Amino acid sequence: MKEGKKWIEWIVGIGIIFLAYVLASPYFTVYRMKQAAEKGDGEKLAEYIDFHALRRSLKEQLMNELVYKKLAEQLSETTDSFGALGSILGSLIAKSLLESLLDTYVSPTGIIELMKGEEPKLSNENSAYDNKKVNIRPFSNISLSYESFNRFSVTVTNPESDKQIKFILKRKGLLDWKLTAIRLPL
Repeated sequence: MKEGKKWIEWIVGIGIIFLAYVLASPYFTVYRMKQAAEKGDGEKLAEYIDFHALRRSLKEQLMNELVYKKLAEQLSETTDSFGALGSILGSLIAKSLLESLLDTYVSPTGIIELMKGEEPKLSNENSAYDNKKVNIRPFSNISLSYESFNRFSVTVTNPESDKQIKFILKRKGLLDWKLTAIRLPL
């Protein structure tokens, strides 16, 4: 009887340890992302990012903010059809500019800047990340929390402006997490 009880205790103990590891896995992912960002290792950081989902998420936010809200404002303010046509053309130009903005944000260098609570710098060249120029470390002023069992958030607060950027990680499999969305303070 004692032998059977020991096996049950071992199985329960191993189950508790495994469950603790599963619950701690997003914290480990955030830690590894932070290490990669501090080293400027874009390839390593990219392993933790679902670029397709991230790009789609940011595109929706930026399109809503830059194009649709501005278009709605301009259409409500103008009464002539030429003004409305100008607004529509302006929104099409803004849409093309949005693509270059997305290229800046959805890159390892852009994500490292966001992890510091800063806005990525728009540039035409992909400059290498230089860790010596940085005075704020990535993910240094953060709060971590589960939003659901498969969704985890990292909120970065810029100490100078109190603006918050929220990084959303989603579970891929049982132990892997990927950055799939970033909510910007628009």
